[in-house]
Amino acid sequence: MEVSPFEKCDVNFDTSTILNVDFVISIKKENKKVVLEFNGPSHYLRCNGLDVESGTTKFKLRLLGKLNFTVMSIHWDDWRKARESGAQAGFLKNILEK
Repeated sequence: MEVSPFEKCDVNFDTSTILNVDFVISIKKENKKVVLEFNGPSHYLRCNGLDVESGTTKFKLRLLGKLNFTVMSIHWDDWRKARESGAQAGFLKNILEK
């Protein structure tokens, strides 16, 4: 279930169509908001055998960045591999330490 990154703010427009995100982590000490996005196959276009972020995904990430969110995108296949090896916690820790 995705959530609005503006849940505790006065936002007067519907964010559900493009700006909902998977997780928002608020780091109060650093006055930082981190968005974790688990990007499934629908976030990518296939080009020469590689996954390339779609225009919609690029727009969303750029917009969230301009709104002062730090965005961490997780490719669906990287997360699948972490899950299969039981290394989800270490994988997330590495992502969040960047």
